[in-house]
Amino acid sequence: MRIAYVAHWDVSSETGILKKMAAQIRTWIAEGCTVRYFVVSPGDTVWAGVRDLPIHVTRGKTFWQRVLRMRDLYDAVVSWEPDIVYLRFSTYYPVLEAIVDRYPTVVEINSDDVREYRLMLSSTKYLLHRLSRSRLLRRVRGMVFVTGEIVSRPYFARFDKPALVLGNAISLSDYYVLPAPCNRVPRLVFSGLGKSPWHGAWTRSCTWPLPAPTSRST
Repeated sequence: MRIAYVAHWDVSSETGILKKMAAQIRTWIAEGCTVRYFVVSPGDTVWAGVRDLPIHVTRGKTFWQRVLRMRDLYDAVVSWEPDIVYLRFSTYYPVLEAIVDRYPTVVEINSDDVREYRLMLSSTKYLLHRLSRSRLLRRVRGMVFVTGEIVSRPYFARFDKPALVLGNAISLSDYYVLPAPCNRVPRLVFSGLGKSPWHGAWTRSCTWPLPAPTSRST
């Protein structure tokens, strides 16, 4: 099977999201699939950790640059002739409709965009997103969700598409297994990117970084 992985992401530096996409591609290749990564990125630089992958970069730093150059992405996908497209859902571009209409497409949903984008985008951009999101979602053949909570949202369920919940994970073989701690009081650490509303730790009304606690909670 020939899988075209289509995404809009900055591939110039190491991020958890980029490593996740690379892991997916490597897993499919290990299972015998032929995969090519078609990505829209602000520049031509590619992080060393993904240079081993078959990748086609469409450069677009601003929104209008991306709109004008998305035809390059479409032409690259068509010339490669995939059997299926795996699309990471984010910003809408009209060219994506042409890709979804031409090839069976599965879309990966990583966030509750209706609620989270309201915190992240300006009023105008959020309105445009709400008006355009259904143009893609009603055309896809299936949806992959990272949590069961997201798949139950009515603004996804109304499209009545086959759905799979597949949580984010890591390859345990890549990490050392450490013994469990024996602390009398559990001590927890949360590591994540700042100002990310999907963590549940940030809103427009609070500052970043979060203020230090005044006392230790037990």
